[in-house]
Amino acid sequence: MAQETSSSLRKKLLKIDWKEYLKKRWLYFLGFIFIYIIPLIIVTEKLVKIKADPLNNSDISFSFFGFILGIVYIVFISKKIKVKINDMKIGFLKTLLVGISNIIPFATVGFLAHLISNGLSGFNITIWAICGSMLIGSSLQALDFFLNRDFLYDLELKKIAVEKVLAEKKEQDIRDEITELNSLGE
Repeated sequence: MAQETSSSLRKKLLKIDWKEYLKKRWLYFLGFIFIYIIPLIIVTEKLVKIKADPLNNSDISFSFFGFILGIVYIVFISKKIKVKINDMKIGFLKTLLVGISNIIPFATVGFLAHLISNGLSGFNITIWAICGSMLIGSSLQALDFFLNRDFLYDLELKKIAVEKVLAEKKEQDIRDEITELNSLGE
């Protein structure tokens, strides 16, 4: 029987029952829809505005202002914040902060749009709908972590244990190889 590689062993040892996983993590996936899918649909719908024009059938314009502001946030600020959040211990607070950090770009654009529109007259509620959707999604994911913390902790421990066992196995293989080389050299 041929020796199995570390990656195939890792796959076998970390095999997950996907039905059970999806059953336990449904709040996480519902939160994913609220955080990413719904805002993406709203943003896509609002970024591309098709206006009837007497000369052309349609004139497609993009709202670059919000786009550029979002890019500036993502490039200069979000990386530093996400690094600090990722250094935190896995838990309810970290999950919530990750979700909230995803809301910040939309909130920034929302505040700016509010200032530009000089109050509520003509203020487009879309940005706030996106922020609300993302807040709901972040809350659902944090609740999912809270409800499934034992399940997730066990998964994480299993990953760590498998990595440790595979590292020990590799170390033993190297020791055996060194012993074999030493015995051949004598």
